[in-house]
Amino acid sequence: MAALEGSYQNLAELDAIIAFALPATDERRTAWESLSDENKSACARLATSDLDALKYIGFSVSVSQEFLWPRQYAYGSCIADDASWSLSTVLEDWSVSDLPKGLRLAHALQSARNAARSLGFDRARCDADDAHAGVTSRSGANESVSRDLARATHPIANVDPDARRHLARWLRAGGTVR
Repeated sequence: MAALEGSYQNLAELDAIIAFALPATDERRTAWESLSDENKSACARLATSDLDALKYIGFSVSVSQEFLWPRQYAYGSCIADDASWSLSTVLEDWSVSDLPKGLRLAHALQSARNAARSLGFDRARCDADDAHAGVTSRSGANESVSRDLARATHPIANVDPDARRHLARWLRAGGTVR
């Protein structure tokens, strides 16, 4: 399976994980499934960028690798999940090897979130995301926004809450300072 340029996973992997992880009624899944392949690719690349903006424990396996993952601990062993991967029967070969299950799930969820935001779905989730990103108030017909810049500038503010949950054990010092 070929990798998608600029992304941790290709569209077939993302489609399978999103179908596995999100119920059919979830706005993120609905948005993802409604996009063209070109738009899905853009959301996947943006998700990779969002996740790579965080600070993680360990070190990149190679100085020449394109992204922050795969990673290894200081003593040399690869950072990976112990849990079995339920999609292994659906997808036998991954486009990028040595990625932990939590990162694969987080990347798929972030891709779906980017799809939902691009289509303006789920206003309540957008409001919750805004609050996490430091929006303190909105007013006026043109939607004037006040922000707490200390929160709004943190990279973690751009990451889906469900994705953050899957990444939590690998984030260094909360993952909010680059």
